[in-house]
Amino acid sequence: MNRIIFYLLLLTSINAYALPDCPSDQSVKRHNCFGSFYYENLDVYMGEWKDNKFHGQGTFAGSRGKFVGEWKEGKFHGQGTLTFADGNKESGLFYDGELLENKCKNFGFNIGTAYSKRCQEIMLDEYSKD
Repeated sequence: MNRIIFYLLLLTSINAYALPDCPSDQSVKRHNCFGSFYYENLDVYMGEWKDNKFHGQGTFAGSRGKFVGEWKEGKFHGQGTLTFADGNKESGLFYDGELLENKCKNFGFNIGTAYSKRCQEIMLDEYSKD
């Protein structure tokens, strides 16, 4: 009995926070919804939308590579993984489309260290106040 109640609560909580599907017509503005957008060159985005921009969790895949993670106003923002077409990967915290680890490296913090990770967290926190 407890298991049934647990599953019912789980299902209702998932539905309560799920975004509605985006309109299937790609010419219609997408706002606070979840859906896919297919470009003529076969690039595709699947994820959350706000104000007709990628925003929230999503995946973009195209000829130049793939990004899986968090988006803000159409740019990589938050935790994510960028995989290039040649197989190279960059994972970590992104801000405004740029990997923060690279910014911290420019300040002298070695990539992969606790200092670099803390630098990224501070930068993301500060940048997110904008």
